[in-house]
Amino acid sequence: MRTMLAVPVSVVAVGLALTVMARETGPAATAGLSLSALTDDSLEAVRQATGHRVGVLVSAVAAGSPAAAAGFRTGDLLYTVAERGVDSPAAVDAALTGRTGAVTVTGVRPTAAGGWEALSVTLTLNAGGPEVAPATEKGKTFQHVIGFAFWYPEGWRVVSGEGYLQLVPPDPAGTPASPEELYLITGESVADSGIASAADPRVAQYLDAQVTGMMPAFRRVRGPDPVPTTKGGGVLLEWRAEGAPGGEVLGRAFVNILRGHGVALVAIGLRRHLDARDGAIRAIFASFGFGEGRLDPRLAGRWSLVSTVSMSGSALEPDWSRAGMVSETQSTIDVRPDGTFERVDERHTIAMGAGVSLEDKSRTVSRGRWNAGDGVLCLMGEDESFGEYRYELVSGEKGPTLRLTGQGRGEVWGR
Repeated sequence: MRTMLAVPVSVVAVGLALTVMARETGPAATAGLSLSALTDDSLEAVRQATGHRVGVLVSAVAAGSPAAAAGFRTGDLLYTVAERGVDSPAAVDAALTGRTGAVTVTGVRPTAAGGWEALSVTLTLNAGGPEVAPATEKGKTFQHVIGFAFWYPEGWRVVSGEGYLQLVPPDPAGTPASPEELYLITGESVADSGIASAADPRVAQYLDAQVTGMMPAFRRVRGPDPVPTTKGGGVLLEWRAEGAPGGEVLGRAFVNILRGHGVALVAIGLRRHLDARDGAIRAIFASFGFGEGRLDPRLAGRWSLVSTVSMSGSALEPDWSRAGMVSETQSTIDVRPDGTFERVDERHTIAMGAGVSLEDKSRTVSRGRWNAGDGVLCLMGEDESFGEYRYELVSGEKGPTLRLTGQGRGEVWGR
């Protein structure tokens, strides 16, 4: 199992199983429910399990609302409202429109063991409407080009880093130079490890080693505890820094295994800040999932890159013994419309000095999958390597060129 918590790490080797789109208005929001739609794949999974293609996720419940009084919880999956099957937030609104009094809602609820239990809730609607504010947990959906997506609350921001994503609340505590709270999303492949669940003891053992290796003052004080999600069962682990000044400092990792990848939402900071964000962080984590990535058809085709680097020995050496080396690398990459790629790097190196001449030739072939969109290109190798680049296509007299920037370098490719 590769690193899941080190920063920077590859965060985008994961994808979307659940697309979350928060509802901001309508009867459901007025009743205190923020709802999220399921993807076609998730609805099909529900159909196979229940015989009915239905399901809407409860992504938030407003405090003091009719929904809260009825006992709804974040993570509930609703099947029927007023005896009508629902497969979208709009369907829930339609089922509630014009209704007052008691309305029966059925579905399933995540259990602590990672399964589901039957749910039947009575939602009471007043004729004049509930005397509470609408649900405040409005939000947006972040979706990376490879398909990884999640819901996050309105006012929060998602910032892409070198191999990770950072969640920034609307009023972060501390300063950029000295933050008092930090929220990161990371992920790595565990496909070859045999780990199929976040409850696997190796997950906790690995994370313990990673956390204490980076932050020796931390000691685990909690977990792994089950955390309900819309896709499988996640776990929560918590570490505490011993003798930290300024208040109790915690590290929390919400972890799940999705399609052969370990995904973690990591929170580090003062306890009072982490506790205040706990509801939002759990809702974000619950929405993690997989889906289809994007492909920019303009990138399909064969691209070539040729570069030459010259080096010489120290200028303090006499001319007759000064070493010289010339290395030429020719690279080509086939970007295929089906989402696969093959890159070939051929190197020819000649080294000369003190009457000795050495020549070396090598050829490296790498293969994998690619996704691209909105100026972001991701190359995911079969060897679990990952590269993320900003790209720009430029037209010229000799044909198009592809400009890539990322990982501390820039490249220009041509056809």
